[in-house]
Amino acid sequence: MCAQRVSEMLPACDAVARLATLGASRLGEFAAACRDVCDDCEKECRKHADTHAVCKACADSCARFIAEAKHLTLA
Repeated sequence: MCAQRVSEMLPACDAVARLATLGASRLGEFAAACRDVCDDCEKECRKHADTHAVCKACADSCARFIAEAKHLTLA
């Protein structure tokens, strides 16, 4: 399940990053959806964070994105 969540998260975050560099007018909406995807991914990766360093790193990255995305979606 962890690999599935990561496979969903990567293209979602890539889309947000690309839209951010373009200054897209719908960035907040995409960031909100990506925040939900990252939340799912973080929860799944936290299950393995004590055993696998890559899962901890992924969960921590998702947590940072979630915190930052909240700033983009407040408008």
